[in-house]
Amino acid sequence: IFMWMIRRSHDGLTSTQHRILAGLCISDIILSLHFASFGILMPVEVNYWSWNARGSMATCRLDTFLGEFGGCLGLWYNASLCILSLAIVKYEKSDDYIRTRIEPFLHAVPFVSIAGFCIWRLTT
Repeated sequence: IFMWMIRRSHDGLTSTQHRILAGLCISDIILSLHFASFGILMPVEVNYWSWNARGSMATCRLDTFLGEFGGCLGLWYNASLCILSLAIVKYEKSDDYIRTRIEPFLHAVPFVSIAGFCIWRLTT
């Protein structure tokens, strides 16, 4: 629904808030892909525990990666939205200042930290 609202608005993705909400929607889509598998990606060896398990260890790791990445990315983007609101309301920063100085960190920190964490979890 957010993506439809952003697409129909006159600002589109030119607003910082809309870009952060788009990132939040992307994280929700990734997390929904994890939940939509319904255990199909789990290894066949755990069929006694999980109904309809048809995958391998690689698909299980992919499913875990999607779950961790999407879930944690959503939390970080919610924090980014809070930081954006703080910068606008309390510190009264201009749109140009936010767009050039703050917004790159509002997108880079969630993706880099969560990607690093999830890749570290895959390797250990």
